[in-house]
Amino acid sequence: MKKYLSGILAIAFAIAGSAFMAPPSVNTTNDPVLHWFTPNLQTYLGQRTVSAEESLCPGAGNVCAKGYEEIDEEEETPITSTFVTDAQKSN
Repeated sequence: MKKYLSGILAIAFAIAGSAFMAPPSVNTTNDPVLHWFTPNLQTYLGQRTVSAEESLCPGAGNVCAKGYEEIDEEEETPITSTFVTDAQKSN
């Protein structure tokens, strides 16, 4: 009887423990959320996905922003070693 009780308790703890685990990442596509700056790195534009930033680009073929994974939050400057991609409208 103790063997069954300990098995049931183990299952109950496993179920209860999974309730407190972090949910899986929502952004599982190839459209990461990045920190965006103007091409000359003078102005911080905010944080959004690549597709959202590209939709804001004014003209096709021109780089309108540079995306980075990390920034220096105090100075709002990019950490250049974390550069990911340029945003530009394709059409």
